[in-house]
Amino acid sequence: MKRRQPKSISFNLMDEYEKKLLDHAEKGENGNFSRYIKRLIANDMEGWQARPAAPVNSQAKKVIKEKPKISRDSMGGFL
Repeated sequence: MKRRQPKSISFNLMDEYEKKLLDHAEKGENGNFSRYIKRLIANDMEGWQARPAAPVNSQAKKVIKEKPKISRDSMGGFL
């Protein structure tokens, strides 16, 4: 059984946004790259909400404010 599972990630150095992401991730204050990425994943798993790093489609910004209607029929007999 393997003790480590390496994963690679690529950054397009011709894309200004991706270049900024890489530059930020490689800053000395973030520690090593692998540890930094693992912390980002851990924060995501814990439900931390961060502002979007990239422009967000206006459709994606809409928030559903209406609660779903739950009934015996919609629960398929679980109630």
